[in-house]
Amino acid sequence: MPLLEINTPRLLLRRFTMDDFDDFSLVCSDPEVMKYLEEGKPLSKEEILFHLEIYIQNSHRPHGFGRWAIVSKESDEFIGFCGLTLHHDLPELVFLLKKEYWGRGLASEASAASLWYGFELLQVDFIVALTRPENFAARRVLEKIGMKYDRDDVFSGIYCAVYSLAREAYRAASPGTFSIVNKPEGEDVSTEFADSLRIPATAYTEADASNSMPLRAF
Repeated sequence: MPLLEINTPRLLLRRFTMDDFDDFSLVCSDPEVMKYLEEGKPLSKEEILFHLEIYIQNSHRPHGFGRWAIVSKESDEFIGFCGLTLHHDLPELVFLLKKEYWGRGLASEASAASLWYGFELLQVDFIVALTRPENFAARRVLEKIGMKYDRDDVFSGIYCAVYSLAREAYRAASPGTFSIVNKPEGEDVSTEFADSLRIPATAYTEADASNSMPLRAF
């Protein structure tokens, strides 16, 4: 199943293409944007190309989710990415936004759409998110969309604030809905990926804190 595109009030979440390389490079070469991600420094052109190729070729396999490129409807500009990846076999929310678009609620809008896609379309049971404890802006986004702080933990020597949300709690909060756009003809959203992702929350909370899983910003 291809990664479907999502329409939000102010954003289009669409598939990455190689045409995004220059815009994506501008985001990932900004020291302020990259401050809390991976090694805390801008990525090289080679690293950016490596990640972009992965997003295009493999990001939605085998579980039906991955990262979307975020496009502002107002400016028709590429402004970052959001979506779901895997952490300890659980869907993990990730997002990254161009500095000029900070403080407008756009990260929350894109992240809320990612939760909706995971919980309502793919029917996953549990989504987690990781960020540096001192990244208060990211933490505010996670709390705004209903994710709850669990604990601080260490992954590959990096301290992380761990957030999570279960599908039952998500639905109890009466979240908004979004719409699919550019849906391929004959393609349907199914729950074929859900069975492999219906892992109890304890599978994450009981995980070994000293594991080798990195703090993946990408």
